[in-house]
Amino acid sequence: MPPKIKIKKTDILKATYEIMRIDGMDAVNARRIAKELHCSVQPVFSNFHNMEELKKEAVSMVYKRFIEEVLSYDDHKQPYKSMGCNYIRFAQNEPKLFETLFMSQTGKTFQGFVQDIFPDFKQIEMGILNIADVDQKKIPALHYKMWFFTHGIASLAANKTIRFTDEEIDKLLSDEFKALVLLEQQKQHSPQQISKKGDLKE
Repeated sequence: MPPKIKIKKTDILKATYEIMRIDGMDAVNARRIAKELHCSVQPVFSNFHNMEELKKEAVSMVYKRFIEEVLSYDDHKQPYKSMGCNYIRFAQNEPKLFETLFMSQTGKTFQGFVQDIFPDFKQIEMGILNIADVDQKKIPALHYKMWFFTHGIASLAANKTIRFTDEEIDKLLSDEFKALVLLEQQKQHSPQQISKKGDLKE
């Protein structure tokens, strides 16, 4: 008799991740996972206290991949725009994973939502300061507006409402960032003193 294959915790998480990637969080249940692994539901509940614990760890895996993809850019002169472009591409290429992370009820404030997406705000702040002549105190508000614009495009992409090309994504983010920076500069200076700095170079 062949030895019984032991289902590991990592096997269960990988199967859960793939179910989420293809069919979304609503498709995740013990029977579906067991079917994917060709086993009974027993290993699922032997490795996790309940389904909520399993889903939480699987979502952490999704978030880890999301962060890796958002931060994987070649244009180190424009890291802020690159993060935004990668955010939209992730939504477009992995709609179910994006939906799991960012298209569900949370009850959070808009500041809390944006901060949870990418908590290392210092990196964002430096990315903006390197390309925009704006008051450092205004950067959080600018970032919130920029990221909600980005999230709106990402949601359209995730829902397959629109299929964006890389060139369209780049231009949309560049134009919106420039407009937001100019708006902040107009609040700080007279029109004659507005700096030309602030464009996300294409």
